[in-house]
Amino acid sequence: MRNVFVYTFSILYALVVIVCLAVYWVFKSQISADFGVVFVIIMVVALPITYLLLRGSLLRERNRPESKMHEEFRTEILTNGYTEKSLGLADQVISEVKSGKKVNYVYLKDFVMYSADYQNQLKNYDKALELLNLPDAKDVRDRSIRFIDRGISLLLYLNIRMDAVCGLRDAAEAQSIKNEAHEQFGNETADPYITMLEMIDFEYQLLQEQYDAAKETVGRMLANTSPFAKEYCGKYYAAAQLCMRLNKPEEAEEYMQKAWEQVKDKSAALQQTYHMARTRFGMDEQAV
Repeated sequence: MRNVFVYTFSILYALVVIVCLAVYWVFKSQISADFGVVFVIIMVVALPITYLLLRGSLLRERNRPESKMHEEFRTEILTNGYTEKSLGLADQVISEVKSGKKVNYVYLKDFVMYSADYQNQLKNYDKALELLNLPDAKDVRDRSIRFIDRGISLLLYLNIRMDAVCGLRDAAEAQSIKNEAHEQFGNETADPYITMLEMIDFEYQLLQEQYDAAKETVGRMLANTSPFAKEYCGKYYAAAQLCMRLNKPEEAEEYMQKAWEQVKDKSAALQQTYHMARTRFGMDEQAV
């Protein structure tokens, strides 16, 4: 969000300066001051004007009902995970969308993608795809969304969609998702893009039973030393999933132990993800 504020402030500041210069140009015959002096004054005065305009806009946005609900949802889902409260809020918004209400996709995408991920964890892949196929889901590819988060929402969407279609063993759609992901983000050289692309490749390799390739992909994720990769528990879940597929439960348990060491002192949401992964991989009968 800090980057979004900086980008938005920069654009708005430039627009304010342009407007001020246009006003100066119209009335320049009545202004005796040197242009250089006027330009400096405009640059300085434009700063507080831009700040006040942006602050006012943000305050109005935060007071909108859907914005308040989204903030409440994000707080709950990131703190406590999939709870009756977070899922209830998501169901409420999604039901409204299905009935024809328009919801800003900046907010809707989180309700949709978290709900779809939850259904994936429960292996309800059809339900996950139904959510991802909502009429407004195409907005995840909109340039304004790409501008806001530099494509992270689209990358997450493709990951969640890949998870669902692989669960349904739809090889053709999985190939299509893989192609789109690499077309959109294949030139990125930093995380989280690299790791998230590796996860998409890994899911596809498991679907195609390309286990040697999957081992190499997991190896790269485990060897990645970027700050994002170090904190990303998904690499351990991927390794454990592969081990279970290869009938190596002891090795899978070792990777899950590493994941637990990483999340045990963190939020209830991350701990819930750990337990859901164990259940999904068939490692124990522990309830979500």
